[in-house]
Amino acid sequence: MTGKVVAFRAGKIRAAAWTEEVERILPMEELLPAPAAPEHIIGLVRYRSRVLAVVDVAARLFSRGDADELRYLLAGSFGGVPAALAVSEIDGILAAETCDSPDPAGLPNAMKGLLSGAVRAGGEDRVLLDLTRLLEADEAQIVKLARPEP
Repeated sequence: MTGKVVAFRAGKIRAAAWTEEVERILPMEELLPAPAAPEHIIGLVRYRSRVLAVVDVAARLFSRGDADELRYLLAGSFGGVPAALAVSEIDGILAAETCDSPDPAGLPNAMKGLLSGAVRAGGEDRVLLDLTRLLEADEAQIVKLARPEP
């Protein structure tokens, strides 16, 4: 399969997501607090007329925060879950082709279930994240945070 991906870095992993899944790429901004949220949900951001939970992708994948500065947000509704995914770098919107690539070294087994496969984009093999599955475990919490009680 060929198409366009948003190519990005989350921690040490070079990753990608199909452009159809990402509504907008935003610069990181000051976040609102996300009370009682798991550690990888680092805050809330206002986007258009919505409030989105911000998920640190590296912390979600590796169960710990990453030392890299989070500089960008991938905003959208992933499987009906409104969220913004915080990443370190955006490498661009690139042409991509699916490929057979071995799992990157050090990839936790839990993360392998969050992949759709691999793509070759920008001259590099990248893991292709399934953004819906990435947020699935936190869906109830994210939806609750996006609709604060009056």
